[in-house]
Amino acid sequence: MQNVESPGFRSYLRSKTRTGDEGLGDGILFPSGLTWHLLRGTESILRDLEEEWEILCESEDVRYGYLRPKLLRVHLSAFSPGTSLTLIVARQAGELMAIFPLEDRTNGFDPISVRWLRSASNRELPHLDVICRDSDTERVARDLWRLFREMKGWDVLQIDTVPSGGAVDQLRELAGQEGRRIYLHNPTRVPFIEIPASRTIHEVIEKQHRSLRKQLRRDLRKLEELGDIRLVEGGGEGAPDHTASCYQRFLDLEHDTWKGRESYSIRSRREMKVFYDNLFHTEGSEGRWRVHLLTCDGEIVSGALGLVSGTTYYGIRIAFNERYRRYSPGHLLLLHQIHALGRRGYTTIDMGRNDSPEKMAWTSSTHQLGTPFIFNHSLRGRIAHFLIVKAAPTMKSLLKEKWTPKVSHG
Repeated sequence: MQNVESPGFRSYLRSKTRTGDEGLGDGILFPSGLTWHLLRGTESILRDLEEEWEILCESEDVRYGYLRPKLLRVHLSAFSPGTSLTLIVARQAGELMAIFPLEDRTNGFDPISVRWLRSASNRELPHLDVICRDSDTERVARDLWRLFREMKGWDVLQIDTVPSGGAVDQLRELAGQEGRRIYLHNPTRVPFIEIPASRTIHEVIEKQHRSLRKQLRRDLRKLEELGDIRLVEGGGEGAPDHTASCYQRFLDLEHDTWKGRESYSIRSRREMKVFYDNLFHTEGSEGRWRVHLLTCDGEIVSGALGLVSGTTYYGIRIAFNERYRRYSPGHLLLLHQIHALGRRGYTTIDMGRNDSPEKMAWTSSTHQLGTPFIFNHSLRGRIAHFLIVKAAPTMKSLLKEKWTPKVSHG
């Protein structure tokens, strides 16, 4: 196991209480009762912690239990092969209590290169946060800010797709309270549905508001006139061959839509294809992923790809057969998903990264998601803050204005 390399952290270690822990090298014991370690290396360090990391994610009060080492290894191999990692790890009495995986990058060239710590994630994962129990969130956030405040050797901390209220969100607030430069990029509202108790599809329809009820009844009736409607499910405890077949059928569907034509489908992008293919062929990973296909007489009407954690389903990708556009295929798929997921004990559907009218037709409940940046007091950190927060939006606006065609109304 590799310990931290940062001279700033080594000096911090010398000034604090030091303790050895499970052979992981020197750590910092905080008043919170947590002992913190910084581990640095390649993705192999994920394997060193894999068994106890899995145990932590199995805890009922770990909200994002899908953030496991297997998933992150697959993600790194597809999107960031060979990237150096920094793992910030907390223990108490030898037990793993929290882990914060970061990609360790250097951007630019000397003498103005920036050491950039960034979450090992992108838009293909729903949310990212420190992996810890909900009951530990506050003390974990306090300790992490104390670590970053004292550490040298980093300039920018960027965590993608952070939910409000979690450890990273609290870390950002603590940094702002102490006058550090912070920035929340692309804040968005994410709709979610509390799954109602229901025995039939029609009971689900009856629990929606009037205009949506009317639309669902009409479109469902019209689609039923064309043939037998079924929801085909892949993933979970199902047979791996069936799950793989459902996954391939979803890829075909998505690639035949505008997403394929505009190179946004999974099959259009090599790294995304590698990521999802590896997930569905990695033992254990496929159990958290779900494929739902709504069919009419065996032909796919619409499909969705998502994952589950605890009692929540997270929607990742959706596609529909354009021949069925007039039947509101996305709404009818969600209707059947609500019914099927509710029967299996799930209580919430997280609908993804935007609050489009189509999504908000189902719910008025949302939570905030964004990408926080925290900038160190270093010269490079201040330069990065200026370029990201000040210069980049100005340049984007100027370029947009320059290349927007002028329309004459004369």
